[in-house]
Amino acid sequence: GSPIFSFWYHITDPAQMVVMHVAVLVVMLMFTLGLFTRVTSVLTWLAAVSYIHRNPMILFGQDTMMNILLIYLMIARSGATLSLDRLIERYRVTKASLKRTGTIDAPTALFLNNPPLSAASHFANRMLQVHFCFIYMASGLSKLKGGTWWNTSEAMWMTLVNPEFTMIHFEWYRELARWAFSSRPFFGLFAAIGVGYTLFVEISLPYLVWTRLRPWIVIMGFGLHFGIGVFMGLLVFSLFMMTMLASYIPGWAIREFFFGKPLAEANKTKVNVDATNDAEVRKKSWAVAFDRTGKLG
Repeated sequence: GSPIFSFWYHITDPAQMVVMHVAVLVVMLMFTLGLFTRVTSVLTWLAAVSYIHRNPMILFGQDTMMNILLIYLMIARSGATLSLDRLIERYRVTKASLKRTGTIDAPTALFLNNPPLSAASHFANRMLQVHFCFIYMASGLSKLKGGTWWNTSEAMWMTLVNPEFTMIHFEWYRELARWAFSSRPFFGLFAAIGVGYTLFVEISLPYLVWTRLRPWIVIMGFGLHFGIGVFMGLLVFSLFMMTMLASYIPGWAIREFFFGKPLAEANKTKVNVDATNDAEVRKKSWAVAFDRTGKLG
């Protein structure tokens, strides 16, 4: 037998393969939207691993990062906040409260304002943070083992004009590269800054990210992967790495960025309905469920 799993070992009929491809895309779409995430997260991970195991010859860094993220999303309650699952939960608890009291009671308001705490989510987030530190440390130190990254000009040249990844096939990019590399002093300074920046971020992040310098080192990490995405063309890989970096951002900061700070109770519009009127209860429940800014309470 084989030590690895892939359902593509068992599906060879073209018609069945099309059906399986469509089914996988539907499951991944449901997981992206946050629908039945406790199930679709596992199915998405199994599907991704099946594709990777079926053709390991094309395995690339972005596949590895995707697999790591899917594992931690599968462990955590990844549909607890920004998802259709959360929307449905908000509707259900609001409807139950309105049916009981005709208004939103204190326990329901607490549930609407903050997703329930989850030990699994905290564990998965911390493990992702630690895992990312190992990835960065291994990446930074491995660059110091060879001779390429000690030669800053060679390292930057191979990074920016690699025909497999970069945009060197575009005429404007080639002309920009010729202009930048035509002056040896300018190119030498540019290469030294680029290589030094890369090594500093990758080697120092595992240490500095646990200090008060976390915001700055995370911003520098975002900048590094933005540059990788733009100049090396590794867009999906860079997005995966930025997603990992986002694990160091507190959840409250992300919620306030998207929805603003929670309103005080005095500033909220009180929701009162006739508990015996089912149509009105359902209408108000959906309104509260979609109210992510907390204006209704």
